[in-house]
Amino acid sequence: LGVVIASNWWYRTGDVAWKADEPPHSFDLAAVGETESLDALGRHLRTSIQEITAAGYRVIVVLQSPVLDYPAPQCVLRRGPENCGITLAAHQVRAGKVNSVIREVVAGTAQAEILDPARLVCDDEACPALIAYAVAYTDRDHLAASVVRSLAPQMEEALQLLVADRSDSRSSYRH
Repeated sequence: LGVVIASNWWYRTGDVAWKADEPPHSFDLAAVGETESLDALGRHLRTSIQEITAAGYRVIVVLQSPVLDYPAPQCVLRRGPENCGITLAAHQVRAGKVNSVIREVVAGTAQAEILDPARLVCDDEACPALIAYAVAYTDRDHLAASVVRSLAPQMEEALQLLVADRSDSRSSYRH
């Protein structure tokens, strides 16, 4: 048995505000700015993983999913799917700092592993707004249920750590 930890991590880095009149969000109310917020993420995530694994559970932490620049359904309709995704490089820059903190924390725990959604929804160059003729997102950052269902076989492999025999050290899914 295990626990999956996921969030729109990037949104809380202390450097992002979705609306002009909204203050940037953080992983800790006392954190000011990106550095303090990411430090708080590292501390709190490490503590959470330690407590969960100490209770006998395994943990999978989901990295930041690609976030599009525009809501996918409207963008695909108005601009065409080729103009609505983001490049893999842009996703890696946007999510790089927060994903690095998560990877560092998880790397130190034998009973924890990473699931990288970019491996599921992006190819070598792009994270498209349309996957297998279906709009991939319900907005800018939430994957559509139909796309998630189509990715079930790959997700099942990634989630094997949660159901593997306790003698197994790690699943075959590699982050």
